[in-house]
Amino acid sequence: MFARGYGTGKAPIELLTIWTELMLAAFGIECLVKAIWLKQGHQLARDGKYIPIVQNEGHRLVPLCRAVGINMDAREQDALERISIIGRTIGRYPIARRAYEMRVGQFHKHTGSSISWSSDDDRIIESLVTRLKVMLR
Repeated sequence: MFARGYGTGKAPIELLTIWTELMLAAFGIECLVKAIWLKQGHQLARDGKYIPIVQNEGHRLVPLCRAVGINMDAREQDALERISIIGRTIGRYPIARRAYEMRVGQFHKHTGSSISWSSDDDRIIESLVTRLKVMLR
């Protein structure tokens, strides 16, 4: 009566929440970036309609940060690009809606999967979030 993986000592993949946590972190970063945009005097909505900061935003944090004027080094851009992909794909769905997003690519210090993540990436994102919060003060 148990689903595969139960009772074997190995947790089923559905219980692994790292991808969902990263999706939520990406969403939080997007909200911080948009809050900075508002603080700069811009609008996000007019007449009940959302006004995109950049065309075809698609939760892509690097173009959003650039448009808002947030400087990023290569490591931050790399981490933001990958967390954006994770947030749009495996963080939301069991698979990517578009296969090309799961591609192997060239990133700041390595060539590899767009859905890789490490504790170094956590530190990069934590530092960036701290900087974004300071920009809002």
